[in-house]
Amino acid sequence: MDPVQDVLIIGGGIAGLSLASALADRRGSGTGIVLAEAEPALAHHTSGRSAEQLIPSYGPAPVRELTAATVAGLLEPRPAPPRPLAWPSSMVLVGTAAGLRAEAAPGLQELSRPALVELCPELACSPPEEVAGGLLDDTSVRTDAGALVAWHRARAAAAGVRILTAAPVTAAAPDGEGWRAAAGAQQ
Repeated sequence: MDPVQDVLIIGGGIAGLSLASALADRRGSGTGIVLAEAEPALAHHTSGRSAEQLIPSYGPAPVRELTAATVAGLLEPRPAPPRPLAWPSSMVLVGTAAGLRAEAAPGLQELSRPALVELCPELACSPPEEVAGGLLDDTSVRTDAGALVAWHRARAAAAGVRILTAAPVTAAAPDGEGWRAAAGAQQ
């Protein structure tokens, strides 16, 4: 890795790759941006799972706000990818009355047990005390996580972002010109 980088992004999962492509787009170039991933492959661990269903009603308020903004950007990405990367995919949380009360959040629609069973007849055989009803989030989306990762990687690379794999960052510190970083092996 060069001794001084303008921007250093640590981690080559969906968060790091999308940051690299968006930042390069905003700056008009990826020059001076380095993305360092410790693993030999990008998006090796959780990106394929954590990025497949985005649920704007899940988590504390700051997470919900960030997820809603992410969903909006995925449904109308600019520039447009060669094929859709996200599409609406409602999510229903089922549970006990107490459990549903604990999970209630803005944007969720309460479903009575009869409404839930109408939506998913298989739940009729569940004991009413275990499946009292549900919470519907009709703003959630499903993504093609692999295509999303590939799209962001291609955009970042085309803009000139330097993408390193098998390069764990072992030290990083700001200096007057940017970031001084040390990494393990690099590709």
